[in-house]
Amino acid sequence: MFNVGEEIKYDIERIEKYQTFKRAFLGKHDESEKLKRIFAKVPITGSFEASFWMVPYIIANFCGVISKISADFLFSEPPEYQALGGDIEQENLNRIVDSNQLNRKLRTNILSNSYKGDAFWKVRYDDRIIIEPVRPELVFVDLNPENIKEPLKYYIAFAIQLNGKDYLRVEEHEKGFVKNKFYKVMNGKIVEDLGIDFYNNLTGQNIVEEVYTNIDDFLIIHIPNFEVEDDFWGVSDYEDILPLQDEINNRLSRISMILDKHSDPWLVVPPGTLNEKGELNKSTSGVFEIGQGELVPQYLTWDSSLTACFQEIDKLIDYLHIITEMSPTITGLDKAVYPESGEALQRRLLRTLAKIGRKRSYYDMGLKKLLRLAQELECEIERTNYKPFDVEILWDDGIPTFYTEKLNQLSKMRDDGAISLQKYIMEAFNCSEEEALDEIEKIKSENPIPRVEIPIKGGVEII
Repeated sequence: MFNVGEEIKYDIERIEKYQTFKRAFLGKHDESEKLKRIFAKVPITGSFEASFWMVPYIIANFCGVISKISADFLFSEPPEYQALGGDIEQENLNRIVDSNQLNRKLRTNILSNSYKGDAFWKVRYDDRIIIEPVRPELVFVDLNPENIKEPLKYYIAFAIQLNGKDYLRVEEHEKGFVKNKFYKVMNGKIVEDLGIDFYNNLTGQNIVEEVYTNIDDFLIIHIPNFEVEDDFWGVSDYEDILPLQDEINNRLSRISMILDKHSDPWLVVPPGTLNEKGELNKSTSGVFEIGQGELVPQYLTWDSSLTACFQEIDKLIDYLHIITEMSPTITGLDKAVYPESGEALQRRLLRTLAKIGRKRSYYDMGLKKLLRLAQELECEIERTNYKPFDVEILWDDGIPTFYTEKLNQLSKMRDDGAISLQKYIMEAFNCSEEEALDEIEKIKSENPIPRVEIPIKGGVEII
């Protein structure tokens, strides 16, 4: 892959899908050539060659809503990163997370993963450890033919235009090292390997041709939105719903066209009212004289009974909820108006929460590996005060918990002996372990334990 003499036509179908799904996410459904042909012109008379009427294409962007809801549930609150070690490990973990603005990048990445189906992250060193997402359309993979899930080599390819000429910069990632290459491109074909020094001279950068990491793993990780057994690439949330989305838009647009067409009705008049040119006679305009039994001037109207059309749209939206595993409760289309407890809400969101759980499992595994790689690379390059450690990630379930309900749950757990007083205070008042211990000491000082006399043989014992 990426050799001199080759045309750059790798994974065209996958990249086109990314572009199509991104347009769907942004609500640009009318950019399809098929839709342009259908809705560009509609004849408003019996003759197709007669005048045409421009029809607006109505877009109800359910695709964007689905992705945003998924991201909000998965990332309603930033996860907590806990180092499986001591204070030094936790301090270093917090430093790596904060310096890379990991949570901000993560929110955006979760959103794009929903519609693209794939997410890639890279670890590198540039005076410090850098963790950054990589657009999946820039990533290409050599896969083991005997194991479709096993990558043998990753490529990150950047198309560059400098001084009116086309070039391609490629990062080749293997376990233990990274190679940087620079090619000249003409007419979509790689024609010459110029070397990375040529790129440095053009741009003033200082990229090394080969970087040895001494780490027995890739510095790139793949996080799929959803995966299947026999394919390396992930599956987009839009894979099965674009026809439904298009049909909903189609129905709404047709309804709009019908309503517009009949909002300006034609006038039916008796014979003789119009002149030879088909224009209204000035002598008859304003006043029509009719005899008994003659046609009364009237507007030609239609009752525009569209009940069946709206019922079809409702059914399409129901199918959309089923296929996407999105509860109508969270899309705002649930007809229930009564308040619900957190437990009742969980039951109604069971399918949605299961879907979010699948997404979370991919990100949980990927982020743990990513943070481990960052530590290993940092420890390899710098003289650090720690050794690489594993990370635990605590995720929020995305469901709002009302304080009174949460407090009742904690009180019951405390009464049942399921949690300690310290844990109760931490959860009830959202405070740290140190603050909870201080509060316990204050309680003890304000409410000293009274002395109790216990009768024993030969006297009493005071405790």
